[in-house]
Amino acid sequence: MAPGLLLTVPSWGHWLRRPLLHVEATRPYPLRVMLGGPIEGTGELPVPPCAPDGILRFPFFRSEEWSWAGPGTPEERSGGVIPLRAPFPESGGRLKAWRKHARDGTLPPVLLPYLTRVRKWLVVDGHDRLHAALLEGRVQPLLGLWSIFEELVPEDERARLRREGSRIAAEVRLRARPGEVDAVNRSLLREHEPVHRLAVTRAFPLRGGAAAWKAQVTAWRKGSGATVPSDDWAAFVSEPGNGGVSRQPPTDRTCAMERQSQERMPEQVMQALLDLLAEMPDYRVGQALAIAAARWTGYSDPFNVEDEALFKTLQRMTTEARDRKRARPPSEDSLEAYLTAKHEGSVSEWLQGLSRWGHRPLVLAAFAVAEPCLGIWEHGVPEDGHWQFHFARASGPHAALKALRRWLGDSQTPLAPHVEALRKLIQSAALTEDETGGGMELIRERQRCVAAGRAMVLALEAAVWTPEQATRDLPDEAERQAVAAAGPFLEALGAARAFLSSVPESTEENVREHVRRVLLAP
Repeated sequence: MAPGLLLTVPSWGHWLRRPLLHVEATRPYPLRVMLGGPIEGTGELPVPPCAPDGILRFPFFRSEEWSWAGPGTPEERSGGVIPLRAPFPESGGRLKAWRKHARDGTLPPVLLPYLTRVRKWLVVDGHDRLHAALLEGRVQPLLGLWSIFEELVPEDERARLRREGSRIAAEVRLRARPGEVDAVNRSLLREHEPVHRLAVTRAFPLRGGAAAWKAQVTAWRKGSGATVPSDDWAAFVSEPGNGGVSRQPPTDRTCAMERQSQERMPEQVMQALLDLLAEMPDYRVGQALAIAAARWTGYSDPFNVEDEALFKTLQRMTTEARDRKRARPPSEDSLEAYLTAKHEGSVSEWLQGLSRWGHRPLVLAAFAVAEPCLGIWEHGVPEDGHWQFHFARASGPHAALKALRRWLGDSQTPLAPHVEALRKLIQSAALTEDETGGGMELIRERQRCVAAGRAMVLALEAAVWTPEQATRDLPDEAERQAVAAAGPFLEALGAARAFLSSVPESTEENVREHVRRVLLAP
């Protein structure tokens, strides 16, 4: 079936399904990147999935602090991936089988329906496949599914103003980022279509109403033994208007704003927006306008804010951004400061941050974890003579890492022959790891060696990575820019995860120690 095919389901309306590309939760604002061609229709689109390693954490009850523009933890970001069950142990046979598929690149996609109320993706099929891909450092194919509601766009003054606003926003965006022509064109097409396609999640009444639901969840809490903070539980079971979250009535400031002069100031607002984007390049146009509107009215809808108020708020935000820059220590943005600072997030987020300094730091990070893996590979499995003869004593891994060391000093050193030879050797070892017998202990030792070999392959792949090759088959300009900006991040992350698999007693902090040792070396 073609990507983005519109499915008609009796009694349930319409559904859209299309392949997805997950984005890193550390980015200041989720990139609206979807594979499979332009996104059709208008309205609220699903946020691309991020932090797929959220499936490894399955709390019975979770409370989140929502902030539209704040960083949050990966699970709390819009687009987070939520599992419906706890992960199986890594030693299980089912997970082991899927890991082999991950290494071969034959994993079926994971099915992720979109829950619009919380802007999250639910894993309904593919928990083990996604887990296996994470363990192997591979990119898991994702298939998104969401229902849509079609609504005719009324031809009124509000629609005219919205379209005019989209035209102004397009001009501002192209001045700030000239390369985003395709994305801007898609946005303009959506704003001028006669039908809005809004992503919706349907809900149905529960027999017995709120009282029956409250009785069910209270019984579940007692039966599960889950520990829930009393305040969180009280907010969870409270009714709207009686302790629950509800919108506040308009404030005096909002009313005063509505009485302000409605003088149009498009040029001044556009210039103030450009000034802010120059100081905050990570902001997208819509994000900046929504934040400005929220600071003035409490709601992130710039269409309800007069030009003068929007202009003053954007100016204030620009001044604050400049003040923060002046107050920041000069060394705060240096690679050395980043490496020595304390990081609370995952090693995936930490390695993603290295992409700010280009290609070389990510290659050094991959090399840092691949270097100790050479010893694991050469030690091999002493009890398995066949393994030692064909794999542990092979000269390819040592020659490949030696060439990589030379490449780090002289980028003209050829690496391509080593990459291909080492990749074939590791693939052959992976096919042999559980087919030569010897019991589970020997199989685990072979798996450790294969993981060590994979770390070395990924380190070389990080070195030969080029933006041209990585973006060659990507039709979308915004996606090409995102992939090029990330650099060989996936290769470095895969090498780190392979290192963790080859040294079971190691931790993510050990990965950081190896990377710091290499990158901070004089």
